[in-house]
Amino acid sequence: NEPTDDFILNVALKSTSSQIGVVSKGQGGFQTAYLSMRAPNGIPVNSAWKKEDPDKVRRPARVHSKVRDIIQEYDFMFITERMDECVVALQLLLNVSVVGSST
Repeated sequence: NEPTDDFILNVALKSTSSQIGVVSKGQGGFQTAYLSMRAPNGIPVNSAWKKEDPDKVRRPARVHSKVRDIIQEYDFMFITERMDECVVALQLLLNVSVVGSST
């Protein structure tokens, strides 16, 4: 298949794979569902919202709790939009010299 915009959007929006796509089965969004696979009990299907009413969050406290569980699984999180700052922060936390690194 040609990697056209239409093809990419079709795969991203219609995929139900836990490895690709952007749509989850009512689990709080693709990244939340993907990352919660390691969190205790994951996020049950249609527990964050119903397919019929995707604009209304169901049980927001439960979704927040799962996001907290996910965050607690990590020692350090990089923010792509702040990659440079994250690398510097990690260097400081690990007490790694920045000599020889390009800035």
